Amino acid sequence: MPMERNKAVIRRYFDDIINGGNPASAAELFAPDYTLYFAGNPPIGVAELAGFAGAMRGAFPDFRDEVEDIFAEEDRVAARGVSRGTHQGEFMGIPASGKDVVVNWISLFRLTPEGRIQEARVAFDQFSLLQQIGAIPAAAPA
Repeated sequence: MPMERNKAVIRRYFDDIINGGNPASAAELFAPDYTLYFAGNPPIGVAELAGFAGAMRGAFPDFRDEVEDIFAEEDRVAARGVSRGTHQGEFMGIPASGKDVVVNWISLFRLTPEGRIQEARVAFDQFSLLQQIGAIPAAAPA
C-alpha cells in the first residue's frame, strides 16, 4: 500500500512541519536532495527551508494549513487546501496589518520508493494574500 503510506507521509508533513513547527521531523520526512518549488520563488533545498518557513512564521505566526483533499498515484501525492492566519509581522516588506487572511493552495509531491518527500511544488494564491493584507487594492464590485 505505498499510495496510502505516501498520503500518510504528506499528512504528517502538514501536521509536524507546517502546522506543528517541528523541524526535527524534516530529517525523517525529506530526502537529502529534497527540492521545494514554491510559485514565484527560486527552488530551495532542505538547508534553505528553515529560513523560508521562518519568514512565513514571522509574518503569520498563527498560520495553519487545512488539507481539504489528498490524492495519491504511485509516487505522487496531490493535496489541496486553505491557509488561515493573521498578518502580525513584516511580509515581503509590507508592515503588519493585523488582518486575518484565508488563502487557497495546491501542492504536488513526489516521494522516493522509501516514502520520503523528494520534491514539492506549491501553487499559493499570493495575489489574494497581498490583497487581503492591503498591499494590492481589491477589485471594485461589478
